[in-house]
Amino acid sequence: MKGDTTNELERLRAQVEALQQLLEVHERAVVEQAGRLEHALAERRQHTEILTRTNQGLEREIAERKAAEAAVRASEAKLRAILNTAVDGIISIDERGIIVALNPAAQHIFGYQETELLGANVSLLMPSPHREAHDRYLADYLRTGQGKILGLGREVVGRRKDGSTFLMHLAVSEVHPGESRVFTGIIRDITVSKQMERRLAAQHAVTRVLAEAASLPEATPRILQAVCECLEWDVGALWKLDRSANVLRCLEVWRLPTVQVPDFERVTRETTFAPQIGLPGRVWSSGQAAWIRDVVRDTNFPRAPFAAKDGLHGAFGFPIHLGEEVLGVIEFFSHEIRQPDDDLLRMFGAIGSQIGQFIERKRAEEQLRQTSAELARSNADLQQFAYVASHDLQEPLRMVASYLQLIQDRYQGKLDREADEFIGYAVDGARHMRALINDLLAYARLGAKSKPLAPTDSSAALDRALANLEIAVEESGAVITRDPLPTLPADAVQLAQLFQNLVANAIKFRGPQPPRVHVSAERSTEAKPVAWVFFVRDNGIGIESEYFERIFGLFQRLHTREQYPGTGLGLAMCKRIVERHGGRIWLDSKPGEGTTFFFSLPAR
Repeated sequence: MKGDTTNELERLRAQVEALQQLLEVHERAVVEQAGRLEHALAERRQHTEILTRTNQGLEREIAERKAAEAAVRASEAKLRAILNTAVDGIISIDERGIIVALNPAAQHIFGYQETELLGANVSLLMPSPHREAHDRYLADYLRTGQGKILGLGREVVGRRKDGSTFLMHLAVSEVHPGESRVFTGIIRDITVSKQMERRLAAQHAVTRVLAEAASLPEATPRILQAVCECLEWDVGALWKLDRSANVLRCLEVWRLPTVQVPDFERVTRETTFAPQIGLPGRVWSSGQAAWIRDVVRDTNFPRAPFAAKDGLHGAFGFPIHLGEEVLGVIEFFSHEIRQPDDDLLRMFGAIGSQIGQFIERKRAEEQLRQTSAELARSNADLQQFAYVASHDLQEPLRMVASYLQLIQDRYQGKLDREADEFIGYAVDGARHMRALINDLLAYARLGAKSKPLAPTDSSAALDRALANLEIAVEESGAVITRDPLPTLPADAVQLAQLFQNLVANAIKFRGPQPPRVHVSAERSTEAKPVAWVFFVRDNGIGIESEYFERIFGLFQRLHTREQYPGTGLGLAMCKRIVERHGGRIWLDSKPGEGTTFFFSLPAR
């Protein structure tokens, strides 16, 4: 019994030990599991932190990307706005020449819709002669990286949908989106600016021709050439009005060197036009410019068969006019049919007036030349006549005066008082006639016997004049003073005569006081060319201002010979001498206060 209890206890003890060991194992397992869980939790927390940071980074990246996308969208919107509102056309092509993008301005310039151009080859926008060159330039550039395809700008010809061509300015650049190559061209239609440039060039050329030409026949071919070359017309003709026959006759035909229109040119030179007939006649009748789209189809163009044969179509004409008067007509022709251009017609209306003024000016110049030539011949004849007449009158006058003097000497006091008076009148008349003829002869000699101008000491010329007036100076008690006088180009003899006449005039027309005469000169820079202005000032009786111009005329006297002797030629001679030297003479005076005579002579 006791043994069974012991066994039971042993068994129980063994179970307890087993349980303890099991508990220890379980405890160790729990501890290990707890450690693993704690480690897993730590890893989870670390992973959570990483995920949190990653999410935050992603959120920032998403926000940044959204901002970048918004900026790109805004930039694209701005770019689209710029492209859509740009006045210049913009077209992008790929390396095959296919259009991949274009803006509305490009559509407007070329006359196409966007759908018509996207996917089309850019050569569609070029006239046929230029397509091959473009394809060659593009192929060369793609192969070598060099060539004419790129550039800041060049002038090329474009082709619109309706087939018309125009001049444009093209600048091309290359971009590389991804691996493809794209070329973008910026296009500006310069038709209007080039048109204005050419028209201004034509106006300038015509103005230059009119300024340089001596006559209308000389100016005509140059005018026609300038217009044809500047404005790209092929043929020009000028018609001049024949007033006697009341028709227009062709003065000149001009054509570009590359243009051959033999039949039209021949018939134009041979034909005359009456009012309202043909292009020249209708322009003449209306006085207005006229435009013909196609002369071949015009019902009032008699030269139409010849124009058709030589391939001429478009034409315009404008009048050469002076005020309301039409002096002629100018017309131009083109191988193309051309639409009317009112601005061009208005411009040539002004040119027609300019040519009319040129014709009138040349007509007036020719009349002036003829009048001047006739006047020169008349003056030469008059000078010769005055010289010869004055010289030939000397001998008979000398004989008359001599015999009158003999009569006076022998019969003075032997006849009655009336006879003595008559003889005195005759002698005095003969003396006056001799003085008049001598002065007239001296006046004529001023033109016929003049010497070339040479450097002359005007002070020495005054000395010679005063030496000739020595007796008059002494008898009148005159006082002559002077300032330093210059050396200048002059005829020494005539300059001395000028001083002598002015000083003698001052002595003759003296007042109650002894004459006082002062001579001086000042250099004037206001005159063109620069001149010396001389002053001859006296204290004589003076002159009324109403006679300032009159006293320089031939035989003009303000007093009788009894009051002041003379022939009335002295101041006329002064005026002629001064004008012969290229100067002028004038005076300033008041009655009773003396007179100052001024005369200017060029300094060089």
